[in-house]
Amino acid sequence: MLKRVATVVAGTMLLLIAAGGTATATTTTPPTKGEQSLTGAPTAPPPRTFGPQSTANRIVQGLGDPHDDLNDESTLCNGCSFANGNYAGFWQAILWADGYLSASQVDCEFGPITARATANWQRDRQLDDDGVVGKDTRSVAQNFLYESGDPNYNLFYDGFPNRLYLYREAAAHYWIYWNNNWRMLRYTDKNIVGC
Repeated sequence: MLKRVATVVAGTMLLLIAAGGTATATTTTPPTKGEQSLTGAPTAPPPRTFGPQSTANRIVQGLGDPHDDLNDESTLCNGCSFANGNYAGFWQAILWADGYLSASQVDCEFGPITARATANWQRDRQLDDDGVVGKDTRSVAQNFLYESGDPNYNLFYDGFPNRLYLYREAAAHYWIYWNNNWRMLRYTDKNIVGC
C-alpha cells in the first residue's frame, strides 16, 4: 500500500514540475475505500448452524484479540493439503480485499494465480515472497483483522481498497460474508458463493 501511494504522490509531483509548476508539500487525503465489501455490509448475522469440527475438515477459528487468530491455522500453498476449499477461498478474499485478485478469481482453489498474487502481496510487505501462506504471512494479515461492534458482523479484514466482512462465533468459528451469503470457514468445504 505504501508503495502505491508513494508512486502516485511522486508521479503528481513530476507532473507539476514538468508542467512548469512548483512542487509544494501538501496534506493528501487518503483514498476512500472501494466497495467496502463485494456486496456491502451484511444486514443479518450468519445462521450459526454447523456440524462438528473434525481433523479432516477444520474450521478457521480464534478467541479474544483477533490479531492472533491466524497463528495456529494451516499453511496454504499451491499443492498443499488444504489448497482447495473455503480456507483457500478465505485467503483469496483477503487478496481481493487488498487488490491482488479480482472477485471473479476467488474460486477456493489455491493454484498458480493465487500463488503469484500471494508472492506480490508478500513482497509489498517485505516478506519472503515464496507464494506460501505460512506463519509469517498469516501473522502480517491478521494485523488487519478488527472487531467491529456491529451485531451483523463482529469482525472485518481492513484491506486496501476493500473491506472483507467476517463473523466470529462465541464458539470461535469464523464465517465469511461473500456475494450476500454467509459461509462457515471450514477448510475443505467449497461453498463460498463463486467457488
